[in-house]
Amino acid sequence: MDQQQNFQTYGKIAWLWSNSVLHRDWTVSQQAGFILPAIASQQYYIVEKDGFPVAYCSWALLDEDTEAAYILNPNNLDPDRWNSGDRLWFIDWISPFSPKYSWTLRSALVKRYPDKVARALRVKKDNDTARIASFTGHGLEKAQSRTIKRQYYEDMVEGLANNPKLGKDFFLSGLNAGD
Repeated sequence: MDQQQNFQTYGKIAWLWSNSVLHRDWTVSQQAGFILPAIASQQYYIVEKDGFPVAYCSWALLDEDTEAAYILNPNNLDPDRWNSGDRLWFIDWISPFSPKYSWTLRSALVKRYPDKVARALRVKKDNDTARIASFTGHGLEKAQSRTIKRQYYEDMVEGLANNPKLGKDFFLSGLNAGD
């Protein structure tokens, strides 16, 4: 991708950030930290309607150590670690105008990754508590999906328990590995 196209892509994504209740107050530094690695690695999808961006998602493929570090502090995801493993994480999911565009994103991504279980940190504005949402590709049977989710859960708990950066205010709540 050439520089002009990169700038145009960044502009579209930044415009969506500015229309997102969650993202609009984040710093330019945070914005760049999440957008630039996605563009550099071509790991994003933009939904457009009549030539205007209406939704966006970026993703990373993390190894277990990077995954644990990301869960503990999403703002410190090293750009060099965006392709460190095979665990699919949706980093940003922005659809500020209509839920139908979020469904369009979801449909495109489960087709792109039919044999993957993806996860995302979900937080709401003015709330410090995040939850982990999961998405299953259309190519996986329910039993396969459950097995992968259970393994990811067990690996995550072990990785977090062994992480020296785990703060005393961090807790795992309401998780069911089979869901």
